[in-house]
Amino acid sequence: MSGRRIALVLAFANYRTAPPLPTGIADTRALQRALADPQIGRFDRVDAQFDLPRALVQEHVQAFLAAGQKDDLVLLYIAGHMGLDTTGRFTIAAANAEDMQGTNSIDGAWLEEHLNRCVSKRVVLILDGRNSGAFGESIRARTGFDVSTTRDLAGPERVVLASAGISDLADTQVSKGDTPASFTDIVVRGITGGAADIDGDGTVNVFELFEYAQKESARYFAARQRPLLRMFGGAPASIIIAYTTHEHNQQTSLGTAGLPDDLLSAVESTSITARQQAF
Repeated sequence: MSGRRIALVLAFANYRTAPPLPTGIADTRALQRALADPQIGRFDRVDAQFDLPRALVQEHVQAFLAAGQKDDLVLLYIAGHMGLDTTGRFTIAAANAEDMQGTNSIDGAWLEEHLNRCVSKRVVLILDGRNSGAFGESIRARTGFDVSTTRDLAGPERVVLASAGISDLADTQVSKGDTPASFTDIVVRGITGGAADIDGDGTVNVFELFEYAQKESARYFAARQRPLLRMFGGAPASIIIAYTTHEHNQQTSLGTAGLPDDLLSAVESTSITARQQAF
């Protein structure tokens, strides 16, 4: 599919009153580099903004989504403090937010409205924060993986990848050796090292990225953090987030050589359940 690959990454690490998020900016800069890398993300444009007040956040998001054209891949990433206000509405705290009750916080309904206004056929929203799975909760997903026909997010292909469930915490800590510091750190490791290319075809699609992040979050964060994927209007396998190197593809091919037919079939299956059981 022709069209540009464009991304806007926003991170909040230093707040007026809320506790700081120690790795927020470093992790997001790493994601920015990975997406802009001509061998990995291959994005034509990756804009990054950090610790902005609400007014500037809304200005950047609105302009970015309005610039998306029909055949573009539009990726919006946001990391920071997230939660629910007293009415149960999802909010994202901007740098000047006093609390999660709407004062200088970004309303999830506002974000949803502008995602719907974007004319691009392929829009991906990635959220890294506590309660991030509450975004789009009107969809009433029953599990972490949900294919929805709701009108809440319009468009041929809309995908929301959240780092945590509706009531989950979201780990943000200093990375120690092989232990990732956050969901974003997991995503960066998966696409830069090629581990998220589960079927070894040289690409990492949204579904593979979710599956990889889900497995790694369970490994390092246990039940504290369970990523959630919601899809609207189309198969996310057609949305490629990153590309892997030729060397990784060779390693993947060699890694499956000699496996029993039933195990090889499970590893290469399009069924998330079958593939998870293969590990």
